Amino acid sequence: MSKTYLLLAILLGILLVATGCTMDISTVIHPDGSGTVSMSMSEKTETTDFIRQIPNMADYLLAWQDSLRKQGIMIDDSRRGDMEYIFTQSRFHSLKELSSPADLPGGAKAWVYATAEPRTFETIYRFSAIVDTTGLYGSAPGIDQQVLSEVHKELNKMQMTYSVTLPGEILFSNADRQLGNKLTWDMRMNAYNEIKAESKIEHTAKVQLFERARTGLILVLAASLGVLTCAVVIFLIRHRRRQS
Repeated sequence: MSKTYLLLAILLGILLVATGCTMDISTVIHPDGSGTVSMSMSEKTETTDFIRQIPNMADYLLAWQDSLRKQGIMIDDSRRGDMEYIFTQSRFHSLKELSSPADLPGGAKAWVYATAEPRTFETIYRFSAIVDTTGLYGSAPGIDQQVLSEVHKELNKMQMTYSVTLPGEILFSNADRQLGNKLTWDMRMNAYNEIKAESKIEHTAKVQLFERARTGLILVLAASLGVLTCAVVIFLIRHRRRQS
C-alpha cells in the first residue's frame, strides 16, 4: 500500500499542476515504527473543473479514487470557496513497510529508507529520502516547444513541501524548517532533492533503573569504605596500646 503512495501523490501533482497548486507530503513515524503518510493539496476550482472537462478525465479520476480506497487509503475531496482541497492518508505498520523505493515515469526516482537502531538506553531513528523532480520535465518526441515551455513554467510555479515527524529529539537534519520534532523541506522543481534526518528517544524506565542501580552501588561502596576505615582505625588504636 505505502510502496506506491509517493508515486500516486506525485502523479496527482503532475495532473493538477498550475499556478495556484500547493502540495505537501507528510510522514509521521511513531516510536514503534508504525505511522502514516499523508498528502494534502489545494487548487483553484476553476482549474480542477477544467481538468474534469477533458474527455474521460472525470471517469479516470473517480476510478483512481476508488482504487485508492480499495487499497485502504483514506481520501477526502472537498471545496471551500473558490478552492478545492484533496487529502489522502495511508498507514504503515513498520519502517520496513515504509522503506519502499519506487521508480517514477520519465526516469525520475523517488525512494524512502527509514531505520530504528535500539541501544541500551535509547533508540536512534534515521530517515532518508530522494525526490527527483527532473523527470517531470521530460516530453514526448515531437511536442510543440512553445507548449512545452509553458508546461515547464507552470511546473516551476508549483509549491511542494515534504514533511517528516520523527519520535523524540531531533539530532540532525538538512530540513529547511523545524517545529518541535516535525521537519519540513521545500521541494525544488526540476531538481534532485535529498532528505536526511535523525532523532533519538530515550528509554526512560531503563535510564531510571540504571540511575537507581548506580546510586545503590555508590551507597554500598561508601558504606563498605566507612566500615573499612573504622576497622583500620580500631586496628591502629589497638596496635598502639600493645606497643605501650
